Amino acid sequence: MRKNKNKWKWLGIIAVLLIFAIGTYVTTSDSKDRITYSQKSKPQRKAKPVNQDDLPTKWQEVESYEKINDFYKERVPGLELAQERGLTTFPQESTKLPERDGRMQINEVWHSGRTIYIFYSIDLSALITEETNNYVNNVPSVEEVKLKKKQDADAQTLSTHAPPMQYGEGVIFENRLYSMVQTIPIPKEGEPDRMVPNPEEFNQQLLTSMTFRIDGNMYESKTMPVQYTFDPDKNRLGQYTFDRIYQNDGLAVEPLELNLGITESFLKVRVDHQQAQFNSSMNATLKTPDGQQIPITPFLQKVEGKENIYEGYFRPIYSVPEEVSLEVKNVHLTSGDSFSFNVDLSEINPKVRGNTSVNKKAAEIYNTDVYIEQLNTHGEHGMDVRLGFRPQDFEQPKKLIGISPRQMGGPAFERPKNVHVESDNGKEADVEYGGSEDSAYINIKDSLVQDASNLEITLKNAVFTEQISQTFEAERK
Repeated sequence: MRKNKNKWKWLGIIAVLLIFAIGTYVTTSDSKDRITYSQKSKPQRKAKPVNQDDLPTKWQEVESYEKINDFYKERVPGLELAQERGLTTFPQESTKLPERDGRMQINEVWHSGRTIYIFYSIDLSALITEETNNYVNNVPSVEEVKLKKKQDADAQTLSTHAPPMQYGEGVIFENRLYSMVQTIPIPKEGEPDRMVPNPEEFNQQLLTSMTFRIDGNMYESKTMPVQYTFDPDKNRLGQYTFDRIYQNDGLAVEPLELNLGITESFLKVRVDHQQAQFNSSMNATLKTPDGQQIPITPFLQKVEGKENIYEGYFRPIYSVPEEVSLEVKNVHLTSGDSFSFNVDLSEINPKVRGNTSVNKKAAEIYNTDVYIEQLNTHGEHGMDVRLGFRPQDFEQPKKLIGISPRQMGGPAFERPKNVHVESDNGKEADVEYGGSEDSAYINIKDSLVQDASNLEITLKNAVFTEQISQTFEAERK
């Protein structure tokens, strides 16, 4: 008797569950689509099947959400670490695209500090119409991403980096195209859109819309609430400190701190010289126990409000060793010295594009011979003068280099013109120059070259190296 009771009890429970399941299907079946689920997602309706031959291009089809994520990880360095550390958000907000037969959805967002990655999907049916299909030149693309804090606020349009979704720029899964777009973070108030702010803590929900170009027309989605979060501390993998200072002949180099991050790593260092000015540039390399050698960016940024303190950035290494070493080969300085030389134009035709080898000594400074190596004419676009710097003794601790002088702490577009050019055609101009430790290029405007036979060029605030060849050991905090 007890067995029969239990039997009917379980049959009753099963019947209730079946009724609940049928009810759920009925209440969610106001269209022909049923609901599907994915990890960390809200319910998402199944996309309408399409004939993939009607699509504007062919995309690789994958068989799982894991393969979609593999596609993203191949294209976004550090994404896997960010996901493991819980730094991405999963809005899973979707909306119908106006005038298109399908929806788009923002699936995942990663605010990495200097870049925001938006991973989205769009129904394949939204890419096809009866009137226009299979147009290779009309491959869809994301044209704009707009953000605003609330419905009645002005939208802020962010600059995007998203090439048209040709083959390789997306994958198909269950009748959806999965792709991504990246933008700069929201600029601070008063800053132009092109300025990327320094990575600062950010945690806001913003109404987000995306504008797609499909078949040559623009379609803007409705706004969707999306959480954008960036925590500098959580993006830090390891922090290291140094225990020594280099001091010699008025020069002091003191590495202070090394920070390894998921997308951005930086070195903080103090550099000071009693008789010269630091050019905010140096030759330094980070070395890890497993043999990696990662160059620090040649130009360093001055830390605001800190005297003689600079930051240099380098690519992420995605490992956290207990010890690392920093090799500083030389630092770049300027004492305000200048030098001049002449360029003979009598044997070249500035109207004809081409290279003329010269190989002529033109000046000497810091025990370094300056050679005019080549003149490169560009027709109506002027001419380049290529200089070579040849130290008289390759072991000498001080020599002239081709790194351009840099205004301390100022952005590149505010750099002063450090080259003055006077032409015997009566015209003159100030220009910039740039190069490496061994050579430099000076671009001469067309107006200075035409109808001229000689140029007098003066390089102001010449940059030289101070050789130190020191290795600093660092231990993880």
